[in-house]
Amino acid sequence: MTLPFLLFSLAWIAPTALSTYMLELTPGTRECFYTKLPGRATIVSGNYDIIDDDIPGDYLSVTLQNTLAEDGKRLWHNEPGSTEGIFSLTVDRGLRLAFCFEFREISDDETETIVEQLLIGWNIRVHAIPRELPDGESGPDTERARRLLEKAVNIEMDWSNLMDHFAFLRSREAVHMKLTSDILNRIMGWTLVEAFVVMAMAFLQVMYWKKFFEQRRYL
Repeated sequence: MTLPFLLFSLAWIAPTALSTYMLELTPGTRECFYTKLPGRATIVSGNYDIIDDDIPGDYLSVTLQNTLAEDGKRLWHNEPGSTEGIFSLTVDRGLRLAFCFEFREISDDETETIVEQLLIGWNIRVHAIPRELPDGESGPDTERARRLLEKAVNIEMDWSNLMDHFAFLRSREAVHMKLTSDILNRIMGWTLVEAFVVMAMAFLQVMYWKKFFEQRRYL
């Protein structure tokens, strides 16, 4: 009974999506992304990370809300001042969730850093809870298999968050490489302009002295 139960339950474990998402916010804006949960209890996990290391987390507010509740019940909120966060929680079936990001406006007295935009990497996933057999059909082996499945789901969530973290690192590296490339291009441009100016000045000096000595020779 254990092996068929294990295979049947593994079929309900949601596959891991390796793609991550990017979001760009300007001061005072709020963006929400919605997902409709299936008709059974599930585990919802997700994470976010501010790509720019120099930006403090005070500017960003991240929430996970149940939009079907009249008061928009908040299921999770990021830690104040944190630049990254991870969440995992079990929710009821059929909920409609909103994963929201808000660029908070902060006065100059609260921070010394002026931020004009936020680049955020984020992801959210839905994991199915392994199904259980009725009490009369379950036994020690089935209980052991259920615990293994729960550990497998936890490992899947940890692995997904780790892969997202590496994806955010690659995005951060791409931003830094673009910045470095832009700086090098500007340096190269100014170097060429300076070289042209120096060559022009040298040419004009040569022409000036040539004309000067020709006039002296005529005299």
